[in-house]
Amino acid sequence: MSNESEDKKVIKSDDISVIFLSTHNYKDYQEQLENFKSKNERINKVVHARPSIIDGKIDEYDNRDTVLLFFVNIDGKDKLIGYVSFAASSLKDTDLEISIPSVVVNTFAISEQFSKKYYAVLVPYLDDNGREIGVSELSCASFMLEYLMDSLDDISTSIGITHVYLYAEPAKGVPEFYKDNDFFPFTSDIKAFNLVNREYCFIRTLNNARHRKFGLDAEQHHNN
Repeated sequence: MSNESEDKKVIKSDDISVIFLSTHNYKDYQEQLENFKSKNERINKVVHARPSIIDGKIDEYDNRDTVLLFFVNIDGKDKLIGYVSFAASSLKDTDLEISIPSVVVNTFAISEQFSKKYYAVLVPYLDDNGREIGVSELSCASFMLEYLMDSLDDISTSIGITHVYLYAEPAKGVPEFYKDNDFFPFTSDIKAFNLVNREYCFIRTLNNARHRKFGLDAEQHHNN
């Protein structure tokens, strides 16, 4: 039997496409969404429930979320890697009595197939001048998260957001995944208006120069 290193499947970042989901293109991806399966049944229900939330007569989602779908082409077929939804929000610093403009990640779901460790995404690593100096190897989940953070970094100054936060399911390995990707637990002075359980709330600051060095080309990966 082959070991994990021999079985590792490598995906190039150029082979991954990212779709903005909307009422206009939902039917194109409805079958993949209805068949989507992650390791978390609650999240599966969220992804599967989109048909009942979306009404073709409205122009946007009722919950105002932006939804990204991550696909990779394997053997001529587009496979749904993951699903991310996020929205504008704010946090409150109770010590300074100020609001912190933020983005909340409401759903972060990766297909059970692509959550396995032997899937690796190769991402060009760039220096400050944009020259490729190597390749980073990320898990599919880490690629999705870095893509999101890189995209939000690009617009953070123009729209005034400074942080991203989320609730991490208290399942094995989930809080650790976010900690490994530069998220930190809420401190006692941070309050989120829409999160009740502070124990698994995590936050990350935008405009982190480290993530700028990943060669994630938004124009290349965003498809309308």
